[in-house]
Amino acid sequence: MRFLALQTDVELLKKQFIPEGEHEILTVTRHPIKFVTEFFGKTLIVLLLTTVLGLILEFLTSSLTQNIVYGLALIVVLSYLYQIVKSYIAWRYNFLIVTSEKLIIIHHESFLHQYVNTIHLNNIRSTRFESQFFGIFRCGILSIDLLELEGGSTEVLVLSYIPTPDTIASAIEHAIALKQQRKEGTDTPQEQEEKAEDIKESLEKEVEHPPTSDEAARGTKPE
Repeated sequence: MRFLALQTDVELLKKQFIPEGEHEILTVTRHPIKFVTEFFGKTLIVLLLTTVLGLILEFLTSSLTQNIVYGLALIVVLSYLYQIVKSYIAWRYNFLIVTSEKLIIIHHESFLHQYVNTIHLNNIRSTRFESQFFGIFRCGILSIDLLELEGGSTEVLVLSYIPTPDTIASAIEHAIALKQQRKEGTDTPQEQEEKAEDIKESLEKEVEHPPTSDEAARGTKPE
């Protein structure tokens, strides 16, 4: 489904950006904690504002000034609803897609704005990640170092609220390895497809059911 600039069907987006012969490695959205924190933060602000407006009403006797306060309250509520919808879109319909050729970042800020950044694997120098919220929710920050630009300047792409960022970094490294094997001619197209499917299945399990600390220490993964 498409509404203005918002495309909610990720499969259509994949068809648009992943041509035939290119293999999908992993697709994720931002971590749900992104929406949760924004929801509670904005709700708290609205509750404070409406409480203040309610207190002001207690001291007003003029119907005109009361209507003005009611109008301000309505504006605050409508703005709150818009911001909540916007936060939901920024979480639910922001996609990070890793393929055997590139990294695709699809960002929907609202109904009115879509931003797509395509980074070919050849332009990625390294990846690193760090945890957010003390690692409790398996949410983190993924940093992607791009190759030096003309003039020696560098660029670092930083993505926050990424679920299991270690798995996403692993997906990128797997994709780079697959591309190198394809370039060296060590794999047939069928072997590449089979490897991509195996990697995708394994990484999706890690995203859906992250290993516990004990399992990670033993090097085992949940079934």
